[in-house]
Amino acid sequence: MKAFKIYDIVRIDHFRGFESYWEIPAGSDTAAPGKWVKGPGYKLFAAVKEELGELNIIAEDLGFMTDEVIELRERTGFPGMKILQFAFNPEDESIDSPHLAPANSVMYREHTITIRFLVGTVMKSTIQLVNTWRATRTVKSMKQCHTQCFAQSFHLLASWLLPLCKTC
Repeated sequence: MKAFKIYDIVRIDHFRGFESYWEIPAGSDTAAPGKWVKGPGYKLFAAVKEELGELNIIAEDLGFMTDEVIELRERTGFPGMKILQFAFNPEDESIDSPHLAPANSVMYREHTITIRFLVGTVMKSTIQLVNTWRATRTVKSMKQCHTQCFAQSFHLLASWLLPLCKTC
């Protein structure tokens, strides 16, 4: 448990695998012969909590989320993740938009994605998307956003978003 001594909070990657995971037979050339297998579920997290107490954990709940995975994350009390770079979809509202994020979630940004995201032609279109998104949000909908926004190195987008949401 050294990680909890070094860091304030620890992210569990591939959280959905604790509910169920895709098992592929050894020696398979592809993932096609695989099947979904039940993971250890809440029992594992209950045992960890009993042994170690409350821990500051973020559940990486990205990708294919079923109702069962969401239920497990909610039962553990761990916050889930929303990715800031995916929040501004020009085609449709994104589940990662700050005003749609559940109260127990963190707004997250990936360093390597951020670098690519802010470089080149993406910058201009991103600014346009953010400004369009901001223009369509009401103060009421933004006040309903209860997302923690971790934006240490993402000052550009955060400076546009944070003034809109008094609870972030």
